[in-house]
Amino acid sequence: MSSFAVFVGLGSAISLNKAIIENNVLGSAQVPYSSIQYEIVTFRRIFSVLDHNIVFLAPNPSTMIKCVIFDFDGTIADSQAVFISVYNQIAKKYNYRHIELEKLQHLRMLTFNERCRYLRIPIYRIPFLAGEFLATYKKELRQVKLFDGMKELLADLDASGFETAIISSNDKNNISEFLTDNGIHSLDKVYCSTSLFGKHKLIKGFLRKYKLMPDNILYVGDEVRDIVACKKAGVKIAWVDWGYDLKEAVMDAAPDYLISDPGEIITLVRAK
Repeated sequence: MSSFAVFVGLGSAISLNKAIIENNVLGSAQVPYSSIQYEIVTFRRIFSVLDHNIVFLAPNPSTMIKCVIFDFDGTIADSQAVFISVYNQIAKKYNYRHIELEKLQHLRMLTFNERCRYLRIPIYRIPFLAGEFLATYKKELRQVKLFDGMKELLADLDASGFETAIISSNDKNNISEFLTDNGIHSLDKVYCSTSLFGKHKLIKGFLRKYKLMPDNILYVGDEVRDIVACKKAGVKIAWVDWGYDLKEAVMDAAPDYLISDPGEIITLVRAK
């Protein structure tokens, strides 16, 4: 019998009933079902029948997740206490409002602009404060902790063949030192920018440099601005609930996935 292949457009489906399977495809092969239905939902998937054998070709690589990109602070690193300590040192110096622990939950519900107003920080001053903040952060780096389950997740991703990277507004030297101190060596791509509003540009630059499509990426972050950046860059984002922003504050931004445990991330990417 000559071979044939069926190429199907987006959203179409093919149903093969028992008679077709037995008479035209499988011959005398045993079929344990009364009918078989094949649904092909993207033009990139091809159903082929060659010499009485059904062959499913691998999904198009352009639609597969190849790389998981992480935010750093609040996602990999539990740096909340250090952030508050460093900020309060700067606030004392410049007469900004201090962050009090009893007000932290309230701050986590506010937008970025609302936080700046509450803390009495002029937004235009933030780029000028970034260098001082990160230099002071470095002095307290040993106080930053790795979130439970993150080391195991990164090892699982590496063992499963996924690339991993970090895109952050922290300093690259801070991040590299933290990873080394915590015995994490598989995460070698670290992109940083002190701009709080340019993360989408970093993501797009990462895609260009490594010749990846947006569908090849899953971004993992904890803030509304991570979600906004991913929407601009056209990549999927998994928001984690152990970071800075509260769930109530991020739902309007519509993250693609909600994650409550690091182990859920490896399950998610394996299913894609």
